Amino acid sequence: MSNLSLTPRWNPDINQVDINEPILGGDGGNANQATRQLGENVLWLRELIEKLEPIKVNDIYTTTINHANAAAVAAHHGYGEWERYAEGRTLVGFSTKSSDPDDYKTMGNEFGENKHQLTKEEMASHKHPMMLQTNPDGDLQNPVDVDSSVKGEFSTINFSGDEIMKEVGGDEPHNNIQPSRVVGHWLRTA
Repeated sequence: MSNLSLTPRWNPDINQVDINEPILGGDGGNANQATRQLGENVLWLRELIEKLEPIKVNDIYTTTINHANAAAVAAHHGYGEWERYAEGRTLVGFSTKSSDPDDYKTMGNEFGENKHQLTKEEMASHKHPMMLQTNPDGDLQNPVDVDSSVKGEFSTINFSGDEIMKEVGGDEPHNNIQPSRVVGHWLRTA
């Protein structure tokens, strides 16, 4: 007994031995023809699958696997050259909508920041009431500086204009990050 000699190729039709056809074995025999055709089809498909590279050059591979480096990504896929992509960035879809900001209309554009210091123009429009107190001599006193034991000696004056008030707040940048989950983005470069 010997093995069939197979060549990877696609056989669209598979031979069927007829009822009255004599059965012949061996390399060219009809008893082995259907088996050969199916075996060649399997080899042809296997070669085709091995050549498939579902992630093309300039496409992004996103994963929850923490690959150590580009070589690990290539080993995982069995092909390609890779580089980390959009590290520490959120991906935003390209937009053709006229109502969207111009930042969204340039492929590869980077924008945004992790922390942001509000400017005066970005703060919500608002007013603070201002209250000053005078002492018995008529001198203005800031109410936070007035001792509670002598408050009865002061009269209250309310202002609603643009008077200067004591500054409040820490003037620190605030967190500007949406709820996120970290994944690996890899760009196929070759």
